[in-house]
Amino acid sequence: MPGGTLVVGCFEGDTVEAFAHKVTTAYRWPVDGMARMLAAAGFSEVDRLRRPGSADVRSHAVLAAG
Repeated sequence: MPGGTLVVGCFEGDTVEAFAHKVTTAYRWPVDGMARMLAAAGFSEVDRLRRPGSADVRSHAVLAAG
């Protein structure tokens, strides 16, 4: 929808890297690289949220773009 907001979430990492996940193969993405891909597709980043990882939780990032 024109004027809408796209929200993209990913596991965050320094490079694009596959890893085993319960459901299917998952990937870590550098959040800045994800933002560049959104910009190349014509989106403008409006918000960025990050959840740092720990021994039990993987790092996550969420980008909102319009």
